[in-house]
Order: sequence, then C-alpha cells, then structure tokens
Amino acid sequence: MDDDLNIMSKEEKIMSERENEIQRTNVINKGETKLTPIEVMLDIQDDGTTTARKLYDYLQLSKGQFARWSKTNITENAFAEENKDYKGFDIEVEGNVVQDYKLTASFAKKICMKSHSERGEQARNYFIKVEDIFKEKSQQENQLSNKQNAIAINDKIFFAQQFQQMTSVLSQYMLASAKQMEELKEETKSEVKGIVHDSIIIKDQQIEHTAEMIGIRDKNTKYLTSVLKEKLSILTGQKINARNSLYIKIKNKIFRKYKVFTWEQIPIGKINNVFADIDSLEKDDIAS
Repeated sequence: MDDDLNIMSKEEKIMSERENEIQRTNVINKGETKLTPIEVMLDIQDDGTTTARKLYDYLQLSKGQFARWSKTNITENAFAEENKDYKGFDIEVEGNVVQDYKLTASFAKKICMKSHSERGEQARNYFIKVEDIFKEKSQQENQLSNKQNAIAINDKIFFAQQFQQMTSVLSQYMLASAKQMEELKEETKSEVKGIVHDSIIIKDQQIEHTAEMIGIRDKNTKYLTSVLKEKLSILTGQKINARNSLYIKIKNKIFRKYKVFTWEQIPIGKINNVFADIDSLEKDDIAS
C-alpha cells in the first residue's frame, strides 16, 4: 500500500473522528443495536463480511484515493481471488454509480495488516475473532455431518443383517416339510413380525437422535419469529414486524447468546430455552 494513502491531514483526522463519534453516539442512544462500535462502523453482516469502502473509511485513509487504493489492494492484488476473497458491486454515491467490493473476514484482515496503524490493528484483531467463530461453526457442522454419515452406514449394515436374517427364516419356511408347514408358518410369522418391529423401533430412535443434532427447521423458525414479534408488540403497545429495529436488536441478542447466525442454526435441544428467554423479556430488557 502506498504511504500517502495512510497519511491524512490533521484536520481530516479530526473531522473523521467527530463523524464516527457522532454516528456511534446516535446509534447507541437510539437503542437500535447491540453491536460493538467497530461492527457498526464496518457494517458487519451476518456472514462476517464488510465492504471495501466501509473498511477504507474506518482506516481513515485519504479521501478521494479509494479507486487507487482498491486497485492496488483488491483488483490487482496477486494474492486475492475474485468471487472468493472479494466480489464487486455497484452503489450510488452523490448521484454517481461507483464500484464497491464485498470482502470476506479473512481478506479484510490481510488488508488491515498492511495499514500499519492503530485502527488497522484493531480491525485486524476483530476479523481474526470473526474467522475463529466461523472456523468453530465449520468444525461443528463437519462433526454433525460425520455423525449423520455414521448413522447412514449403520443403517445399511443393520438392514443388510435384518434382510439376511429374514431370508434365513423364509428359507427355513420354504424347506419345511408339508407336515410341519402349519406349525412352522405361525412360528415364522411371529419371528418376522418381531424382526420388523425391532427394525422400526431402532430406526425411529436413530431418526430422533439425528433430529436433536440438526438446527431448527422452517416450522419452528416461523413459530419463534412469531412469538418474538408478539411479545415485543405486547411490551411496546405497537405492532412489531421483522424489519423493526427493536425486533432485529433482540433477535441478534438471542443469536449471540446461542452463538449462531440464523434461527435455523439453533439446536433442537435449545428451542425451549429460546422460548423461555423470549417469554421472560421485560420492558427493561428492550430499553437497554
């Protein structure tokens, strides 16, 4: 990165600090979010991404040099891959359509390492934490996938054994003499019923076990969001929808508590806990 992009005039730094402080104060005073100041200024999304222009402003780089900076650090960066580390998109600024870029947490961290400034270090440390969270989430998903694969393999082995056992029983039935046929028929029927019954019970147990490891599905998601909107509507005395800032604030608070990014990721075993959290909300909770 060119040194002159890291240098701002004293007056520019003072103005930028004032603007950022005003923005943080307004957001916090309105109670619109529980995000940290750096998350607000970088406009961090649920997937941990930010944009090049938000990062450029946060690093307090020279105004009017974004195009040059983005060319050096993003589009012509030999170690950056488009649609993997970044993705370009158009935005409108003061009536003009300009280019911006969505940056992954990993790529944003690498850019921050080049800034050699206090803000660059703060942003770098933040994106390292974001990476750690997503790595942990990925490991959990891999563990779940491995468990599901193991269940699938066990299913195949189990049913193969059951089929072999049933085949053996039926073979005995077919080879039996005419004299023993009626007696063996009843005995075989009972054995087959027992095998099928045991197979169904074991399979049901495996399905229930798998369901406990999988996140909330559409039905539970819709019910959770409905319960939260209804609770907030009662506390505020006004109709609350999913786009309401209070709804978003309480939703994000719940997500952070259970270390997830969407309703679907909340484990089945934690659903009752989430319902209890929503039910216990008081006016002081939504005012804080």
